[in-house]
Amino acid sequence: MPVDIGPLEDDELVIGEADQVLVLRHGLGFALEDARLVRALP
Repeated sequence: MPVDIGPLEDDELVIGEADQVLVLRHGLGFALEDARLVRALP
């Protein structure tokens, strides 16, 4: 999942808000899938 990283501001990388939302959604999706798999364990 490619994201655009902007120029440095105060020595910190800048990630656009839309890309932050994309990363958050993917992270939540992985967490939900992991939780589902753990609940399915015997």
